[in-house]
Amino acid sequence: MLAAGAQIGRFQVQALLGQGGMGAVYLAWDPVLERRVALKAIHLGEDGKASAKTRFRREAKVLAQLNHRNVCQVHDWVEARGSAYIAMEFIEGEILSKVAERLDLRRKLQVLRSIAHALEAAHAKGIVHRDLKPSNVMVDAGGQIKVLDFGLARLVDSASAPGDDPTGDAPHLLRLPEPPGGEPTVVVPATPGPEERTSVGSASPSPASSSWGEVTEAGVFMGSPTYASPEQMCGKRVGPPSDVFSLGVVAWELLLGDYPFPGKERARMTATVQGQLKPLRGRGLPRHLGALLRAMLHRHPDKRPTSRQVAEAIDHHLAGKPAVWWVAVALVALGAVFGGGYYLFGRSIIADLVKETPPRMAVMPIRNDTGDPVLDAQVGVGLTELLATALQGSPNMTVVEPESVNRVISNLRISPADAMKPASQPRIATALGAQLFLRGALSRDPAGQANMLTYELVDGAGQARFSGVVRAPRQGSFAPYELVDPAAKDLLHKVDPLRSNAAQNLPVPPGVFAAYAEGKALFLKGDFKGSEPRLQEAAMLAPAFSSAVSAYAACLRRLGRDQAPAVANWALMSAKATGDRWAEGRALALKAYLAKDLGHLDESQKLREATLTLAQAVGDRDGETIAYNHLGLIAAERGKDKEAGEFYERSLKLSQQTGDQVYLSLAQNNLANLALKRGDLGTAEALYRNNLSLQQALGNRWGEALAQNNLGVVALMTRDLPAAESRLTAALTIRESVGDRVGRITCLRNLGILALMKGDVAESARFHGRALDLAEASGLRTIEAECRFYVAELDRLQQRYSQALAGYRKVFDQLSEGVTPEVRWNAQAAGAECLLRKPRPDVKQAEARLLAIPAREADSPYVHRAKAWLASRTGQRDVALAELARASEDSRRQAPEIRAELETLRAALLAEGR
Repeated sequence: MLAAGAQIGRFQVQALLGQGGMGAVYLAWDPVLERRVALKAIHLGEDGKASAKTRFRREAKVLAQLNHRNVCQVHDWVEARGSAYIAMEFIEGEILSKVAERLDLRRKLQVLRSIAHALEAAHAKGIVHRDLKPSNVMVDAGGQIKVLDFGLARLVDSASAPGDDPTGDAPHLLRLPEPPGGEPTVVVPATPGPEERTSVGSASPSPASSSWGEVTEAGVFMGSPTYASPEQMCGKRVGPPSDVFSLGVVAWELLLGDYPFPGKERARMTATVQGQLKPLRGRGLPRHLGALLRAMLHRHPDKRPTSRQVAEAIDHHLAGKPAVWWVAVALVALGAVFGGGYYLFGRSIIADLVKETPPRMAVMPIRNDTGDPVLDAQVGVGLTELLATALQGSPNMTVVEPESVNRVISNLRISPADAMKPASQPRIATALGAQLFLRGALSRDPAGQANMLTYELVDGAGQARFSGVVRAPRQGSFAPYELVDPAAKDLLHKVDPLRSNAAQNLPVPPGVFAAYAEGKALFLKGDFKGSEPRLQEAAMLAPAFSSAVSAYAACLRRLGRDQAPAVANWALMSAKATGDRWAEGRALALKAYLAKDLGHLDESQKLREATLTLAQAVGDRDGETIAYNHLGLIAAERGKDKEAGEFYERSLKLSQQTGDQVYLSLAQNNLANLALKRGDLGTAEALYRNNLSLQQALGNRWGEALAQNNLGVVALMTRDLPAAESRLTAALTIRESVGDRVGRITCLRNLGILALMKGDVAESARFHGRALDLAEASGLRTIEAECRFYVAELDRLQQRYSQALAGYRKVFDQLSEGVTPEVRWNAQAAGAECLLRKPRPDVKQAEARLLAIPAREADSPYVHRAKAWLASRTGQRDVALAELARASEDSRRQAPEIRAELETLRAALLAEGR
């Protein structure tokens, strides 16, 4: 170890920068050229040191001639104190593994292109890196990519390598002892067999927890086993293709978040040598990039692209053009293998439906015909979800997320039993905008010795495109994977004949699967208390089973449990660890909902933006639609109506493209809400009426209630009280019948406003009291604050000013800054009015409260009403009348219920002036 101030040749050591397998790295000063350098000590070893020096000098000179903007420049070499040192360019920045999570897809591809260019420059000079990995790639302060340590693995080995073999053959890695530590693990089933390679419960560690799985054993193996090529592991001669393979591993991890080969330690090395690459289907990676990764990671070096071809392929992708080299290779291969047979055997069963966009396919709940009710949940929920997940990723069709199917079934109020009937399923598919749906049933053979999954792919016209049956021997516990994997493989082959086989599931233990399925079934029925222990059991027994952890977190959210955010974090980590991008999106969305529930809008917005980016990366159009809608809700709650409208328009456009009628209606409704808010009643009413017709056609009782409620609000604003009462009563009846608690709160609140407009204060108080009780029980702070505002308004109206003032203060405190700002500042203004109307008015304090209201929130009938009282108390009668006129104008018709009160106050002021 060198101390600060030590002299190595002309270089003055300043500090130790780090220690690695190749030796220590120091920050040093070059007094001749007046620059900082990184000084790397190379351990040559004791044996053969004399012969090593000649080779070291020769190869270091070659490295110094490698001059490229993406390569860390070698400046000099020094032999001092019995060791060798390389003086290199000092780079201020971070290693790739530290910045990876902050990069979007385009930036990641640019990074990979830069690394490929660096390799191209080195290979042109006959230099092979031999140890490419994320810690050998730096991103400097200006965003420039620099690859470090070119050829240093070769230099490290040069001391002990016999003769002068430039290929650097190494010992066979698979014959070395197991490494001592190993990687972090999570609880998963026993090691899978050779056909069980992917799952929502994969045990692959996340990049964050494993530091990209880097293991370096200097002096034993030239390179890091995690990134080594098969030829390196087998001790064979290495060349430029080995670097391309390592870049392929780096690219896989950077783009997908896990390792490309299954298993751990020796099992992983075996898989690497044998070329057992994990499937890419369902990972959301663009097709051309997937083809590039597979080519780079080919087990045979001569079948990998060159580094230049890799850079060109990425260039073509970034430019939006196909990469010529692999398209040509693919066409030649297909021509040789299939020839004219493609037209006989290679046509997809849904080729006529694949036009500008792939058709949407929904997996319907599988029916349990075994006669064993114990399997109801495992079949209807668990088996269905597994099948949908296994089918994701085909470029010829878009599989609707199981969560979306369940949402539609819930919104349409279709019972679980009816959802499994063929008669109900076209209606579900129509609501989802699906042109295809898969239905099936689980039964037993006549002898009762085998389970049989029969399935049928049906188009919108009711025509069966494909049907099949899979059999599996009955075991002690139900094993759905033995049925799902072959069914998914067969279906995907028929849909996309020329692509590789389906990804297969890595099974979780039967008991865990049963607990998850039963808990999820109860959750979907709305029995959150009943589902909690079952989902908790599944999550605790298999913490890497991301679907179970996400469902458990969602259940805790519904129950209002304090630990919901922590479990949502766990769900996110589990999804990242398993590389399940779809599950990662669900976990992020859940965290966004939780943050919004708690009024943390900044956090909710950031999380929603993350889900949007992820959905776009994996091609999840439904996820995009949901994200835009939620971002609109967040913007609306902040009072940013223009921004909210833009988000809703994007959600509307996407839902029109996908044909999802439920999200189409939701976006339409939210746009109508904005029109209502700005006082454009004609537009709002037309949109609400369209929405009502759409919901009634779908048979969506929940959506019908929403439309009826909103039309009731329009009637309130136009003072058509009979129509308002009819609409709102109808909405409340539907919402009570379907168990919509939040919807009931809204209806009760609006009926309270209606009662006040009719002059029945006692009836209004009953409605508002019921609404507040439900809101408090639900734990929804924003809705509770809105209900509390109306209760305080009734106290103020009945001249209970101290009570009203306390209520307004609670509203103001419950709504943090930026959360439904109009309600917050209306409460501030109403509180100021109470101070003015108390027996002993506090004019100074009231005036201070009104002055604190931002100008953008001051044009509100409640604010103008309070200002009228302030002007009245200070003897400014004309100002008071002007403020009352502004309050009565109420261009956005925010407060139709105070119109009569304003008229009474105006009459009193006019009478005083006579």
